[in-house]
Amino acid sequence: MRIPLGDFRRAIEEQQRLAGRAYVDNVYQCGPRLFLIRFKHDRKTHLRIDLESGRARSLLTDQPPETPRTPPVLGVILRKALRGARLTGVEMPAEDRVVIYTFAVGDDSRRLVVEALPRHGNLLLLDADGRVERVLDGDAARHRGSPVGSPYAAP
Repeated sequence: MRIPLGDFRRAIEEQQRLAGRAYVDNVYQCGPRLFLIRFKHDRKTHLRIDLESGRARSLLTDQPPETPRTPPVLGVILRKALRGARLTGVEMPAEDRVVIYTFAVGDDSRRLVVEALPRHGNLLLLDADGRVERVLDGDAARHRGSPVGSPYAAP
């Protein structure tokens, strides 16, 4: 079930309080379109990113889903890119269900874009220059003009 935009916005406001205080402990891909980022700060907190059609959302939870014994490839890539990174920003740049998480990784930065759109949710990892490094749904990204290697273009 799709959550109302106002509730989605409040969930993002809650996540913004972690910026500057939380570090990525680990990243999991729990299903084909379900991701979990475990943060370390005053207590362990999990960011659940669910991109299933009709229920796309990004929210904090203390009750994470089960994690697989063998992670899928994208989960491994995200883990390598973000483990140990500090969450420095959470923004919802428009009145749409797109959230951009910014991470400090040593002297570098990375962004994780969650497009929690009702029918075509997507997850994109951007480099410091805003170019797409990895993407969950490459066909959707190419169709919109954001294939791997190109600058990110919002939907």
